[in-house]
Amino acid sequence: MKNTFWLKVVSYIIFSILLLVLILQNAQTVEFKFLIFSLEVPLVFLILVSSIIGFLLGILTIFFIYPRGEKQKQ
Repeated sequence: MKNTFWLKVVSYIIFSILLLVLILQNAQTVEFKFLIFSLEVPLVFLILVSSIIGFLLGILTIFFIYPRGEKQKQ
């Protein structure tokens, strides 16, 4: 049980360090163009928003493939 706890702690520390490196290396501002809109935003913000959108689309896809209430045929 203690080994699992320390594994989680070490995993969170490594993930936090990698996230900090990602933020520090991608702090420059970039121009984001979409249709008629143009914005100057930090690159790390675009990476974060793109990741969140991809995660949410993946979750929605799972709910459409396996809707609740339906039982799988055996």
